[in-house]
Amino acid sequence: MRIQNAGTEPSTDMRVIDRFPVQGDKGVILDTDRNTAWDKRPTLASRPKLDGPGTMTVEYENDEPLCTDDLDMGGAGSTEAQCPASTWDDAHSGRAKGAEMKLAFAPALAPGGIVEPSCLTSLRSP
Repeated sequence: MRIQNAGTEPSTDMRVIDRFPVQGDKGVILDTDRNTAWDKRPTLASRPKLDGPGTMTVEYENDEPLCTDDLDMGGAGSTEAQCPASTWDDAHSGRAKGAEMKLAFAPALAPGGIVEPSCLTSLRSP
């Protein structure tokens, strides 16, 4: 995954929600079919790491639907969580259906700046 600050202002915080793919799944924001061809959801074989500046906190969820309210970031200038405390509270495991990545930058990520969260996945075939 590659994330770029495409704005005109430096960024101090970003949030990313990734729903791990499986046949019949929908987009994270748009409730439309992603046309995923994988019949089995991949499982995380490693914890995600961040390549580039900043720090990253990763939280996991084992249940659907995934809460995406945290993407609102509480409105302008806020980084407060918007999802209930009972979401994004599962441990790193092969049961995760999705991950929420919270990125923080100090100093701020300049416009055009790039970071790359990555992890290894394990695919099981039938």
